[in-house]
Amino acid sequence: MKKSILVLSALTLITSTVVTSCSTPSEKVENAQENVIKANDDLAKANEQYLEDEKNYKKETDDKIAANDKAIAEFDVRIKDEKKEVKADYKKKLAELEKKE
Repeated sequence: MKKSILVLSALTLITSTVVTSCSTPSEKVENAQENVIKANDDLAKANEQYLEDEKNYKKETDDKIAANDKAIAEFDVRIKDEKKEVKADYKKKLAELEKKE
């Protein structure tokens, strides 16, 4: 008797698990559509974030380049008062730095 109750309980549990876990093709399609919509939303957010990061990077690099150009111009003004030998050396180093930009 115990054995038959145990077998009956096990069969009931297995049957209920199979029935509840099975989904119809229309449910699968709906789930897939929801996943696609969510993925598209995530992609749109990621693209927005990328464009914002790119804009910030360009602004930062432009600011750094402007600061470097200003520093070079100030240095160029300062070396005008130096001796010719030193001035030539500074001009050479300045030209090398400008090439690196």
